Amino acid sequence: MSQRPVQPAAPVSMHIVFGYVCPSCGQTIHVPAQIRPTQVRCAKCQTAFPIIPVDERSMHFIHIMLDNGRAAADADFI
Repeated sequence: MSQRPVQPAAPVSMHIVFGYVCPSCGQTIHVPAQIRPTQVRCAKCQTAFPIIPVDERSMHFIHIMLDNGRAAADADFI
């Protein structure tokens, strides 16, 4: 029995991640976009520190421009 090859999946959503530097050890912490002030904990030294939130309008703009990730798909694969 011949099976058809599995077709590649296209993106249907996206998440934006920002890097913040731990003030204690210098390790870069990758955090999903936060639009409210919050604290994160460094995985290396366990120091908790506050981060500056990102602009909610900017995040909304990026999601619209990339159609929530769908427009970022490589056209050669579609």
